[in-house]
Amino acid sequence: MNENLVIQTLLNRRSIRKFKSKEVSKVDMESIVNAGQRAPTGTMFQAYSFINISDPRIKEEIIQIILTFASKKEGRWWQVMETAPLWILICVDFARQEKIFEILNLDIELGPLDKLVRGLIDANLAAENMVIAAESLGLGSCFVGYPKRISGELVESLGLPESVFPFLLLCIGYPDEDPSIKTRLPINAVLHENGYQAPSEKLLKSYYESSYGSLDKVGSSWGFNFPLEATRWREQKLRKDIKSMGLLNG
Repeated sequence: MNENLVIQTLLNRRSIRKFKSKEVSKVDMESIVNAGQRAPTGTMFQAYSFINISDPRIKEEIIQIILTFASKKEGRWWQVMETAPLWILICVDFARQEKIFEILNLDIELGPLDKLVRGLIDANLAAENMVIAAESLGLGSCFVGYPKRISGELVESLGLPESVFPFLLLCIGYPDEDPSIKTRLPINAVLHENGYQAPSEKLLKSYYESSYGSLDKVGSSWGFNFPLEATRWREQKLRKDIKSMGLLNG
């Protein structure tokens, strides 16, 4: 086993869905965000912004918006959000980049899809750095994906400018639970050499059966989370919201 502390921190990472009430210090929060900024970024765009949502009224408003289409029975998202003392909203941000283009009088226009993909890559790389930084400080974290479903509402509530897309919430705090580490696919299912090799049906069945207890549970879980009509509605709304932000106008 590799004894490198960074690798061990990565391998031992777990999603924490219940937190103690102890606050995360400003020093730790800023260290976490600084670590996020050290993630790779193409052409130094740094196409992200992070919003610390500390106002209890705004937190409650966001939870209530989510509850208009989601139930507390859908996983443990509500417990994550209700107990986490630190909420950091991860945003794709091209408003700042467009401003510097204007200041420098540069006639640069990125394609709408290229702009969105660049922003998502930058923001996700930074977000993962932040997770590992939090782990190294003895904190736990969990991502909540609902913001992308209410991105239009968040833009209005938080007064976000055009070209800013809030899509992911990072909840951080001191763990109040000790969950086991979930298994991942065997490395030969994800690591390929000089081409792609599809994993065998036997390997996939064996992994998912051991991870979930039975293949029926896998189907039930995914079927519950991705019902056809709801998935179509989410897709339509997401496209509409992103276009309204000026990030997918093509």
